Amino acid sequence: MEEQIREFMLDYLGANVEKMNGLVNSTAKKLAERDDTLEDMQQAMNVPKLEKFKGAKSARDVDNFL
Repeated sequence: MEEQIREFMLDYLGANVEKMNGLVNSTAKKLAERDDTLEDMQQAMNVPKLEKFKGAKSARDVDNFL
Protein backbone atom coordinates (compact mmCIF):
# COMPACT_ATOMS: atom_id res chain seq x y z
CA MET A 1 0.00 0.00 0.00
CA GLU A 2 2.76 2.41 0.97
CA GLU A 3 4.61 1.62 -2.25
CA GLN A 4 1.48 2.31 -4.31
CA ILE A 5 1.01 5.69 -2.68
CA ARG A 6 4.65 6.50 -3.27
CA GLU A 7 4.42 5.54 -6.96
CA PHE A 8 1.20 7.52 -7.37
CA MET A 9 2.77 10.62 -5.86
CA LEU A 10 5.89 10.32 -8.02
CA ASP A 11 3.76 9.95 -11.16
CA TYR A 12 1.56 12.87 -10.11
CA LEU A 13 4.52 15.12 -9.36
CA GLY A 14 6.26 14.09 -12.57
CA ALA A 15 3.21 15.02 -14.61
CA ASN A 16 3.03 18.39 -12.87
CA VAL A 17 6.70 19.04 -13.58
CA GLU A 18 6.12 18.33 -17.28
CA LYS A 19 3.16 20.73 -17.35
CA MET A 20 5.13 23.45 -15.58
CA ASN A 21 8.08 23.02 -17.97
CA GLY A 22 5.66 23.34 -20.87
CA LEU A 23 4.22 26.56 -19.44
CA VAL A 24 7.67 28.02 -18.78
CA ASN A 25 8.87 27.18 -22.29
CA SER A 26 5.70 28.61 -23.85
CA THR A 27 6.00 31.82 -21.84
CA ALA A 28 9.68 32.20 -22.70
CA LYS A 29 8.91 31.75 -26.40
CA LYS A 30 6.14 34.39 -26.27
CA LEU A 31 8.41 36.84 -24.46
CA ALA A 32 11.16 36.31 -27.03
CA GLU A 33 8.69 36.96 -29.84
CA ARG A 34 7.50 40.16 -28.18
CA ASP A 35 11.09 41.28 -27.66
CA ASP A 36 11.80 40.73 -31.36
CA THR A 37 8.65 42.66 -32.26
CA LEU A 38 9.66 45.53 -29.99
CA GLU A 39 13.12 45.69 -31.57
CA ASP A 40 11.54 45.75 -35.04
CA MET A 41 9.22 48.58 -33.97
CA GLN A 42 12.13 50.57 -32.57
CA GLN A 43 14.08 50.14 -35.78
CA ALA A 44 11.05 51.17 -37.84
CA MET A 45 10.68 54.33 -35.75
CA ASN A 46 14.43 54.89 -35.83
CA VAL A 47 14.66 55.00 -32.04
CA PRO A 48 18.29 55.02 -30.93
CA LYS A 49 19.39 52.35 -28.48
CA LEU A 50 19.93 53.53 -24.94
CA GLU A 51 23.49 53.83 -23.82
CA LYS A 52 24.62 52.54 -20.47
CA PHE A 53 24.68 55.25 -17.80
CA LYS A 54 28.19 56.40 -17.02
CA GLY A 55 29.10 58.40 -13.95
CA ALA A 56 26.97 60.30 -11.48
CA LYS A 57 24.58 63.19 -11.94
CA SER A 58 24.03 65.94 -9.44
CA ALA A 59 20.62 67.16 -8.34
CA ARG A 60 21.40 70.53 -9.93
CA ASP A 61 21.93 68.88 -13.31
CA VAL A 62 18.55 67.19 -12.99
CA ASP A 63 16.86 70.47 -12.01
CA ASN A 64 18.48 72.26 -14.94
CA PHE A 65 17.27 69.54 -17.27
CA LEU A 66 13.69 69.88 -16.07
